[in-house]
Amino acid sequence: LYDAARREGIAAPEASLVVERLDVPAGGAGIHNGRLWHGSGRNRSRTQPRRGLGIHFVPADARFRDAENGYETLAHRFRDPSGGNALPDHAFPVTWTM
Repeated sequence: LYDAARREGIAAPEASLVVERLDVPAGGAGIHNGRLWHGSGRNRSRTQPRRGLGIHFVPADARFRDAENGYETLAHRFRDPSGGNALPDHAFPVTWTM
């Protein structure tokens, strides 16, 4: 994580960031705020692959933004090629409304 912090412009992350360790047992799961910097070590199993599932929630009125500095997220592949900013319902279903 310190390398990622340096890439984000934090000069001395070892001195300014607190890193917490959370051990998750095999078959377990971690749930956290998507803005939390997180990572994991290598998969130590020689026989079992590591699988990941990411679920992200955004406000129902969220819209795509134009790419900044040429960077687009993985979600941009769902963007309407005609240039619309709406999130398509087939890829981003509304899961709850008041």
